[in-house]
Amino acid sequence: MIVQKSYGTILLFLLFIEAALSAAPVLKADFNTKGDLSALLYGKALPAVFANRNQRHQTPEDSGFTGRAVLFCRDNLHDFHDLVPGLDRPLSTIVYRGLHGLPTKQGNVEIFIKPYFNDITPAGKTPHNYIFRLYRSSDRKQTLTVFLVGHRQITVQFDFSNGKKSYLYYTLKKREPKIWRRLNIRWDKCLQQLYVDGHIAIEKNIDGALFEADRLEIGGKDGGYLLFQGLIDDISIGTEIPIGLKTVNLREQAALIRKNEGDPLKFGKISDDRIMYDPAQWKGFGGISAVKNGSNLRLVWSGADFRHRTIYGPPVKVAPGSVIRGDLSFRKVKWDFAVYAPACVAFFDSKGRPLRQNPGYDGSPGEGIRFDESNIKGYFPMHLMEFTEQAGLRSEIRYFNYWKVPENAVAMRAGWTFAYNPCSVEIAKLEFRTVDPVLRPWITQPEKVPLKANISRGTTDAELEKNIASRKRAVAEVRKEGDRVELYIDGKRTLPAFMHNTPYPVKNVPWYSNTFAQLGFKISTVWVSLGRSPVDSHLPFVLKEDGTIDIAPWREAVREIVRQAPDGYVMLALNVFPTMRWLEENPDELMKNGKGENFIFGYPHYPIGKGAAERLPPGNFSWYPSMFSKKYMEYICNALRKALLEFEKTPESKAVIGAYLVGGDDAQFRLPNIAFTPDLSPCALNGFRDFLRQKYGNDVNLRREWNDPDASIENVSLPLQKDLWVADRAYYSMGGHSSWLSDYKTSYALSDRRFKTAIRKAAKSAVPRMIIGGYDCAYGMTGSWGHTGLHFAEGIEDAADFYIWIPSYGRDRDNGDLPLKPYQFTGSLVLHGKLGILEMDIRNPNIPNLYFGHYKSRNWQETHNYRTFATALNRLAASAIALGGGFHCYNLQPHWFLSDKAQDAWRNAFRIAEQRRGEGFSEEQIAVFIDENSNLYSNLHPHWVPSFFNFKGQVVAAVQRAGFKHNYYLLRDALHPDFKAPLMLLFADAGTMTPEEIVKIRERHGNSGRVIVWHGCPGFLACGDYETLSKSLGFDVSPLQGNRQQTPLVAANDTDPVMKGISGFFMQEPNFLPFVFSPSWRIGKDGSTILAKYYGTDIPGMAVKRYQDHTEIFIGQPGSVSPQLIRNAGAEAKMHPLLESDDLFIYGGSLMTVCGSLGRGIRKIRIPDGIREVVPLTPHKVLHNDGKNFEVDISDADVAVFLLK
Repeated sequence: MIVQKSYGTILLFLLFIEAALSAAPVLKADFNTKGDLSALLYGKALPAVFANRNQRHQTPEDSGFTGRAVLFCRDNLHDFHDLVPGLDRPLSTIVYRGLHGLPTKQGNVEIFIKPYFNDITPAGKTPHNYIFRLYRSSDRKQTLTVFLVGHRQITVQFDFSNGKKSYLYYTLKKREPKIWRRLNIRWDKCLQQLYVDGHIAIEKNIDGALFEADRLEIGGKDGGYLLFQGLIDDISIGTEIPIGLKTVNLREQAALIRKNEGDPLKFGKISDDRIMYDPAQWKGFGGISAVKNGSNLRLVWSGADFRHRTIYGPPVKVAPGSVIRGDLSFRKVKWDFAVYAPACVAFFDSKGRPLRQNPGYDGSPGEGIRFDESNIKGYFPMHLMEFTEQAGLRSEIRYFNYWKVPENAVAMRAGWTFAYNPCSVEIAKLEFRTVDPVLRPWITQPEKVPLKANISRGTTDAELEKNIASRKRAVAEVRKEGDRVELYIDGKRTLPAFMHNTPYPVKNVPWYSNTFAQLGFKISTVWVSLGRSPVDSHLPFVLKEDGTIDIAPWREAVREIVRQAPDGYVMLALNVFPTMRWLEENPDELMKNGKGENFIFGYPHYPIGKGAAERLPPGNFSWYPSMFSKKYMEYICNALRKALLEFEKTPESKAVIGAYLVGGDDAQFRLPNIAFTPDLSPCALNGFRDFLRQKYGNDVNLRREWNDPDASIENVSLPLQKDLWVADRAYYSMGGHSSWLSDYKTSYALSDRRFKTAIRKAAKSAVPRMIIGGYDCAYGMTGSWGHTGLHFAEGIEDAADFYIWIPSYGRDRDNGDLPLKPYQFTGSLVLHGKLGILEMDIRNPNIPNLYFGHYKSRNWQETHNYRTFATALNRLAASAIALGGGFHCYNLQPHWFLSDKAQDAWRNAFRIAEQRRGEGFSEEQIAVFIDENSNLYSNLHPHWVPSFFNFKGQVVAAVQRAGFKHNYYLLRDALHPDFKAPLMLLFADAGTMTPEEIVKIRERHGNSGRVIVWHGCPGFLACGDYETLSKSLGFDVSPLQGNRQQTPLVAANDTDPVMKGISGFFMQEPNFLPFVFSPSWRIGKDGSTILAKYYGTDIPGMAVKRYQDHTEIFIGQPGSVSPQLIRNAGAEAKMHPLLESDDLFIYGGSLMTVCGSLGRGIRKIRIPDGIREVVPLTPHKVLHNDGKNFEVDISDADVAVFLLK
């Protein structure tokens, strides 16, 4: 035992000695021995060599950092007499020779310096003071150098053996002379660091190792050059970390800070899990309870009310001005289509009063800030649609967000708001922590990924010339085929899928055409302009300021596309813009604000409304003509026709098959937002008066219609914003009367229509072989901010061959969850033989720069990836085909789609669309009709606009989840001679339908067992005689009065087949309460079967009437529909849903799209009659197919597309 103990002791002692030796510096010099400035190299003395002999560098005892130090100086020698009395000559450098074995791959240099900053520097020069350098004597090449620049900046220079260099720069906060500074320079094979006074100052990450140095020079460079002014002490070089130095890896530290969103020592968790999930800590109002379920917290809503009710959790202490991150993870235990249940947060002052809170509609406490909203300025979080949509029912839903603590707040509470039908949610995680606001962690950009583009020079000049010369002039046309409209080029059926190139000034845009041609896209756009627009000054233009045409720039633009895609075709994206001379010479034809100042258009194409009567501001800005100007319309049509005729003479035009005619607001010729920036120019006023003359003829008729004895056509004025914002009613006028405001909106819409029709006719007359079209108002179907469907309806028979339409911008989450909410009358497009082109400008979440709105938010980017990107493309492409048209890939921002995975996604989307096949008419579908005129009467007050938008969107959401084939039509097309009626007609909005038209609808379509659904009261805008309206409708209807308008419908019949499986409310979300319910309609005693009544009353609001050969359903409250109600109505017409799960569903063109909206699981899908084969076009396997039904396993928010043969 004694031996063993002794042996162990000896072993430990030897290990200690070995560790001590290995930790010792390779070279060390403390300068403490009087008269001896030698250094120790591996413990052996190494004499100092002085640049000049007999120098008295050493300072007295206790003048150094420890003991003695060495002094270096050249200027102001008298400043150092207290250290070296009588100093009369400069003290230059010290050199240590014969060094060997110094660390190269990993090492540390420690040195203490006391700079005086008193050297004399010539004017215009920056002082440089060398502290030390390691170098090789054979070629005097330095490998590690440290010096001061400008008395503030410490510079460290590494020269590596592989030829690389690394520079560390650190600027001292203050210029403080005669202060000791500790410098540590550390390095390894890929890290270089500088520590100042024990704290990390800066680091770099460059691969390399120092080369072998055999000399160390201290105090300057090359003897007396760039001398240090001050004291140096205690230098050591080794591989170990000096005692007392706390090392940090800045890269790792930065990663930790980024991950934690702040320094973990300063920012972190502030909520307490022990009480957060305690049901006793959650306080709410009637109908909400909190219960424990294992480690989770479950919140249960009884569905007792439609008004908002909120339950709040325990308080969490917060500091005013701090930024809080909240993390939430939950699942839906019970949920249906008519549930509204968002989480929220609220801040409270020291007296427990909420600092921001929305009251409930009956005065009860409402929700605070929704969990997916924020009060941080400039931050737009991703909305969590699962709070309101019937989505994610089988999934764990994760979300996080950020808020700034208001002044006077001392606490915050998490809460959950409930309304409408019963539901329950189970919370697995709910916590809050502070984050560093300096880092702005709520905003981020994706990491750069390698871009892939087929960057080549394309064909040679000779090959290009041969290609163009041998081409025949392409002829394009559109043809109606079954439930689709197809594109034909030279008689060959061609998929209407275009590569729409970016309009931004990017070098080598044609390369994108090369890239996408290899993905299948054979048709590319190229942006050109008629006149030179300062807003788009980079675009090739042909209309010169003197009015002449030089077609060469268009020719060259087309040539470059053909060079890159020699087998493809070209579409001109033609910016219809005049010359600046014309604008300057015709000031009365320009858009103006209320002060008579010209509207200024700025990049990208939006009116900014700054007045500038005489001159434009510097930059890319221009005036813009009024859409009411007849003079401008005539001028621009002539110029456009002339330019296209000239272009048609060129050989390059043979490759061009059509043109997007673009321009104006957002390049869509959108109506300027008349709710905020109406055109108040003389042109607009004259145009409005011309419209009134044409409509009324004289003042007598005008006064009768407006019910205004003082109205006069010649004296009428244009309404201002204050006139258009009417707070007390939903519609400007009802009951068959127009008004000053509704007529103004009508004239505004028709002015835009006239202009578009005119330029399209001008273009078509010049190049009849080409297809001509463009954008037609993004919000025409649902209506928003003054946009209406009228301009589209009035122009559907014009010269346009195609119309570009835009899906909803609700792209907050996976697109397999969200209703598509089309903004175009796609069924009417097919009916009239027009091609619809769906815009697909889907953001690639892996390519910077995502600069717009919620796309740059961290919570959007962390929930989006290439899977969600590909899912969105598949769904939109298949939906565009199903709704009868095609699509374009819009590379709006450069490089959006130039990564490998993005291109794979586009290739697959193109492949899916190529499988399309037009199908013959089937009665088993739904025709949804939306009034193109009702928005002319709707109020533009911000309170009301979302209401009109949302109640139509509610119908669209219910129809898309009902499992039937469907499409969307202009109201007037219900009586179009070529319209074939399916078994179900749903009039989502028919306010301007006359009683006579209602009767005609019944006479023509009220047969064959058909079901007609009246959603809202048809005709209420066209007829004020409710007796006449009731007689034509077959239901005894009258408007609700007073507060009853705010009351939703509730199921009141559990025996009628139309109400099978329905209970409670119908509404999906009450965000637009109470405004959407004006007007709501009651039903009298008319022999109909009552289906639903208004909440808390005995007033009927929904009923069904069964006639001998058809059925009609009246829904008196806009928005009160659900997928089950639609399915039940379809069953009444002997229709059979193809899918009954409430998942989003679109079918047409032989393509069936099923979305995993409700979460992962097996879906059973009915096979339509006549279908023999079901072919998956996405990676989904058909699990079972018995010829009548097939099954497929779909993931949450996934999209499955099938070809039905």
